[in-house]
Amino acid sequence: MRVRSLLTVFAATMLAISINTAEAKKDQAADGAATELVIEDTGVAAVDSFYDKVETMIGKLQSAQADMDSANAKLAEALGLAEGTPLADALADLQAKAEGKIELVLEGTKPTIKPADGCPENVQNAIDATNAMANSLMAATDTLKSVATDAKPLAVEATDMPAAIVDSSLGLADKAKATKTAASNLKTTKQIPAEAETLAGKCQESLELIKSTFGG
Repeated sequence: MRVRSLLTVFAATMLAISINTAEAKKDQAADGAATELVIEDTGVAAVDSFYDKVETMIGKLQSAQADMDSANAKLAEALGLAEGTPLADALADLQAKAEGKIELVLEGTKPTIKPADGCPENVQNAIDATNAMANSLMAATDTLKSVATDAKPLAVEATDMPAAIVDSSLGLADKAKATKTAASNLKTTKQIPAEAETLAGKCQESLELIKSTFGG
């Protein structure tokens, strides 16, 4: 069995404590500002295997955001509006072009719209885009709620990763680098539940906007 130097273990442990303290102070200074969610390899196989699960959660977040952006872009395109047009403006434009002749149907909590009598035919593509958006928003909401739930135990488990690095066979310099990376990964992992809940809230806001635009 390889005998580890007590000095090496102590130095790596103290480094982990100092890095975690610094990260906490930066979190407080940021005052909740959103940061990019990035996971980096530490060079310790067991630790990186754990963070593969975290990256899967991040991938689901990114996919949900991409679906939302794509749905908004397709609606704007169908209406001949500029890319990046706010959803509220796009829906109002559709209502105007349809001369208010759009009917709202609720399938559970999912809004679906369809042309009413006298609705101009040239808005059908935009109606289809709105319904496709509603489907995407419903699916994204379910995914994001699942991510928020599943990521919470990962955030707890991530607190053990710096210790796993201290117990690894890396040299002192590599342990220092890996511990710093693990501290950054821990910060990212802790952000995931809140990010997922925030994005799920935005999905719900968009769904409610569809309902309010065509339901009253």
